[in-house]
Amino acid sequence: MNDDDTLRLIANPHLFKKNKPPSFQINYFTEKLTNLLEKEYKQTIDPEIINTIEDTISSLMNDYLIKQYVYQFVDDCIHGALQNFN
Repeated sequence: MNDDDTLRLIANPHLFKKNKPPSFQINYFTEKLTNLLEKEYKQTIDPEIINTIEDTISSLMNDYLIKQYVYQFVDDCIHGALQNFN
């Protein structure tokens, strides 16, 4: 290794990191949702239906989180205005 390589490694310590093969990730939510629905309805559920249910849940949760954020923000604004008013 020459001096340029050494300086490059000092400047970029991430180059010391070993390259790992990408790990296979299982979507546990999909798996658990599928198992839950198949147990509840005692039949195999089409993956397209599972995807539709997942999308609906995701959309509902996103809406809920936005509403919670807005309610908290408005509450903080009102509280701050009342604090400054007094």
